[in-house]
Amino acid sequence: MKNKLIFSNLLDNNRVLRVLSVFLAFIAWLVVAITIDDTRIEIIDNVPIKINTTDLNSTLGARKLSVIEGAEQTISVRVEGISYIIGNLTPDDVVATPILTSIVDAGEQEVQIMVTKADPNANFKIASHTPTVKLNFDRITTKTFPLSVDAPNIRVAEGYLRQSMTASPSEFSISGPETQIARISRCVLEYEGDEILDDTKVFPGKLVFYDANGEEISPSQLKNLSYAEQQHEITITVWRRKEVPVHLSFINVPQGLDTSSLKYTLSAETVTIAGPKEIVDKREEVTVGPIDFSKISIGSSFILDLNLDAAETCIDGITNVNVEIDSESLAKKTITITNITSRNKPAGYDVAIKNTEIANVNMVGNTDDIEKLTEKDLIAVVDLRNVDQNTWRVPVSIYATGNKFVWAVGEYYVNVTVTEK
Repeated sequence: MKNKLIFSNLLDNNRVLRVLSVFLAFIAWLVVAITIDDTRIEIIDNVPIKINTTDLNSTLGARKLSVIEGAEQTISVRVEGISYIIGNLTPDDVVATPILTSIVDAGEQEVQIMVTKADPNANFKIASHTPTVKLNFDRITTKTFPLSVDAPNIRVAEGYLRQSMTASPSEFSISGPETQIARISRCVLEYEGDEILDDTKVFPGKLVFYDANGEEISPSQLKNLSYAEQQHEITITVWRRKEVPVHLSFINVPQGLDTSSLKYTLSAETVTIAGPKEIVDKREEVTVGPIDFSKISIGSSFILDLNLDAAETCIDGITNVNVEIDSESLAKKTITITNITSRNKPAGYDVAIKNTEIANVNMVGNTDDIEKLTEKDLIAVVDLRNVDQNTWRVPVSIYATGNKFVWAVGEYYVNVTVTEK
């Protein structure tokens, strides 16, 4: 009896009746929504397009094409079905696939979209959708460019020259869409610093692309390109520059002969050389020759290479020097020598010189000395240092006694017999 009174009191309370009415209305709506076929249409936005891997490989792959732009797009899909089902649908419940069978060449093209349900058994229908999207197609390629160098503000100190500027690495490889890479005509490693150099130095380089017209291409203009991230450096090789005299050297100079008395002219008295600082700073002259003194006669001339270090170069463009012997103060005479002596006799052998004279020795020298020269002024010396039992012919050196500027021209020999002791 008491419970009935409490319930009756609640029904007499207006606030309770209002809450109860709302609750009963919701229950009634829910029953209707579940039991009655309330079909309606919803729009699902931001449905991503998904490129079918099979189409990509079979259709585009055969033509070596790839989608380079547009694959990240989304579309809107209208779906139809029972309210409580389609109200809970998300972009993952539908699949939007571009139809690629008509794509035959590179470029931006409008592509038809096919939309299907992610779960074929789901209880809703695809009513309509964004029919097409624009996709950009191209062939992916790789190209290697030689890297040139530009450092316009670098100068060298006085007495130096810039020998070369090189990039490290010397090449640059880039991959991406064929049409994008075709825009690049050359790659340059640039350095904008302002310095005066007196030695070789390495600088960090900035990679810059240029088109066929010489216009710079900013990175923002090049899309979908990839290349290895690496440090690029510019090596600016600076050489020391120096002008030095040319010095003529000789070999086989007769004993006691003063070569400074020989008069000659050089086609280049000095040359300007360049090379690494540590090498060129030590150089005081450049040698040409040597000239074999026994080959110098009246009217002789010789063409001799510059004797430079492998790292040096002559920046005058001179590679050899022409030597002309001044013959105005020279004369010649033919003499027979009978004064033949030997030296450096070997300890284990007896050596006998067969010749008693050396005939027709051509002597050249100062005119006054040649006019006074006689057979008594000349000595032929045979060096026996290297003889053995097989030796039968030995060269001789010819000297003039006294302070005479004369020498023998040509090669002269004596015959010997060598027997073991």
